[in-house]
Amino acid sequence: MARRTTTIDPTATATDPILEDLPDFEQPSPAGVRHSEQCGDQAPWGARCEHRKFHDDAHSWQAPRASLEVPTHEQRLAELDRRDDALNGYHADELPGMPERPEPETTDYTVPTEASFGKADLVEAPGLKAIAERLIAEDESLEHLVGIDIGFFWRRRGGTQGGNKRYSHIKRPGLYENFYSGGSVVYLIDLSADHIREAQFTEQQIEACIYRELCKTAVDPDDNDAYRINGPDFSGFVRELDKFGAWSADLREVAAHARLLPLDQALAETDADAGDDGEESD
Repeated sequence: MARRTTTIDPTATATDPILEDLPDFEQPSPAGVRHSEQCGDQAPWGARCEHRKFHDDAHSWQAPRASLEVPTHEQRLAELDRRDDALNGYHADELPGMPERPEPETTDYTVPTEASFGKADLVEAPGLKAIAERLIAEDESLEHLVGIDIGFFWRRRGGTQGGNKRYSHIKRPGLYENFYSGGSVVYLIDLSADHIREAQFTEQQIEACIYRELCKTAVDPDDNDAYRINGPDFSGFVRELDKFGAWSADLREVAAHARLLPLDQALAETDADAGDDGEESD
């Protein structure tokens, strides 16, 4: 019977398929753990975990576990600000090599973003103060406000009043405000950033908000240092106008002034109403 012999090819190298599959037990894995000390749990597709035995984290062939950290208040505000900027066409992330996007230009009418409030409910509004000073200088009926100190603020949340959104508010300083201001501030006026931002007010509408609050101011004719706040010139409901018309003196006065609207504004409103009804105006 012939004797069978085995011949080893001396030219075999590590590139041969059989040798490629054999692990090098003398060298540590890329994870720095020798094969004999590795976890070895196998993935469905055949890969084995190269972490040390009895490890607490995910296997080397698994994706890292998601962080369970809860975002902070500042991180949430920053995310809201980023989304707000994205809606307005601004992007925080620029392509490499591209010039930085310039900061959006701000004016006296710029409404602050939600994130710009931080943890505060009010922020000072020098822009609104400048607008008010121009309105006061142009209107003789507001001459009692010339030279007095009025504090202007943007309010984070305007809330509602009588079921309607409150866009602006005025008040006389109380005990604590007088203490911290030294008694120099006569009125405090704020505009609601959330409502005005949502309604996308024009510059004219922001001026109207400020002017409405200025119209509420008054001074005692017998004491020029006694400032007060007056109520509005009229009060009512659309439903009562629909049912009874301008039945009271204050409503009749409003109706008379409404008829004196500028011609271009009246025509624009008429065209808008005609468009809503699907009819063309003559």
